Amino acid sequence: MYQEIEPVDASFFRDEKREEAVAAGLDLVNAFRRLGVDLSDIQIRNECITCDESYSMDLGRVRVEEAREMVQTINHKIDVLLAIQRHWTARNAQAAEIDDQ
Repeated sequence: MYQEIEPVDASFFRDEKREEAVAAGLDLVNAFRRLGVDLSDIQIRNECITCDESYSMDLGRVRVEEAREMVQTINHKIDVLLAIQRHWTARNAQAAEIDDQ
């Protein structure tokens, strides 16, 4: 029996879960790059067919020295941000005391 089958468009191959994983991966890489850390070997792993996992990210191979450099860079940026926050909080607390008088 002949049945007419409609043609498909690009959405036929669309994989929304993978697109979400790619978007999350891009956000992660770009967030680390803002801190001066490059995750150059990151990969999106396909979802597991035989288990309940969806797509995942593999951060790739990182040599011990690279990991130390990443930690040093991230900790330095966090220290700077915390110092700025403490300074800002102290200045605003002093301003609030002046306003209350």
